[in-house]
Amino acid sequence: MNNSNSFHKNSLIVYLLLAIGITWLCWLPGLIIGYQQGYMMPNFDTYHLLFESGFENTEHILLAILFFLGVYGPLIAGLVATWMDSGREGLSDLWRRIAKWRIEGKWYLYALIITFLLAAIPVAIFGLLGGFTLSSLALFYILGLFLAQILRSGLGEEPGWRGFLLPRFKARTQGNKYIWKLGLVWSIWHYPIIIAQALNMMQDVTVPQMLIVILLQLAVNAIALIGLTYIYAWLYNNTRSVFLCIVFHALSNLFVFWFSSFLAAPQMAGLAIALMPWVVVIFMQRRLGKDRFPGPQPHPAE
Repeated sequence: MNNSNSFHKNSLIVYLLLAIGITWLCWLPGLIIGYQQGYMMPNFDTYHLLFESGFENTEHILLAILFFLGVYGPLIAGLVATWMDSGREGLSDLWRRIAKWRIEGKWYLYALIITFLLAAIPVAIFGLLGGFTLSSLALFYILGLFLAQILRSGLGEEPGWRGFLLPRFKARTQGNKYIWKLGLVWSIWHYPIIIAQALNMMQDVTVPQMLIVILLQLAVNAIALIGLTYIYAWLYNNTRSVFLCIVFHALSNLFVFWFSSFLAAPQMAGLAIALMPWVVVIFMQRRLGKDRFPGPQPHPAE
C-alpha cells in the first residue's frame, strides 16, 4: 500500500512539473523576446491579425512555432503520468475517454447553452452601456477558429486537466476541494500569458502600480477558472467524456472572443465575463442541489 501511494504521488508530481514546465518553456521565449521586439505571438485572439500582418522575420516564425506548441504541455504530461500510473492499460482508458463522443445529446446542448450564456450576458450588458460595433470577423473564420480550438486548446489541455488531474485530485481530497485545487493549478499554468497581457496594457506606470495590476489580473483569472472548473467537473462527472470537455473548452474560448468583437470597448466586459461562471455555479447548485452539482464523483481508478 505504501509503495502504491508513493507511486501515485510521484506520477502526480511528474504531471504538474511537465504540464507547467513544458508550457512555460515554450511560452516564455516568445513572450519575453516578443515583448522586446514587438513580435505578435499566435493565439486565438491574434490569428487573424497575424494573417493580415504576417511574420517579421525568421526569429519571429521560430518563436511563434515554439509558443504555439506550448499549449500541449498538459496533454504530454497527462500521457507520461498516466503511463507511470498504469502503463498501456491506463493509456487505453485515457484514450477511450478522450474519444468518447457518443453520449446523450443533452450534454452537448448544456455545453452549448452554458458557453453561449457565459459570453452573451456580460457582452450584452456592457454593449448597452458602452456601445456595440460591427465585428470584422467573417463567419468562415469563426468556424475555422472553432476547429482550431478543438485541436489546440481543447486537445492540448483537457486530456491533462480533466482526463488525468481531476480524478486524481478527487481521489485525494474530501468534498469539492479538488475543484479549487484544480482551478488554482490551471490558473498558475496561465500565469505567463496573464502577466504578459497585463504588461501590454500598461504604459507610463510606476512599479507598485504595475504589481497591483498584475496581482489583480492573476486573482481575477483564478476566480474565473475555479468557477469554470465546477462546470467542467459537472460535465465530466456525469459523462466520463473528455471529448465533451474538449468541445466545451473550444466553445467557451470561441464565444468570449467572438462576442467581445461586437463591443466598442471589449475590455469593459472582462471582469463580468470572469465572474459569469460563478453565476452559473450558484444557479445550478440552487436548482440541482450541491449533491448533484458538480454531480457524481469520478472513479479513483480513472
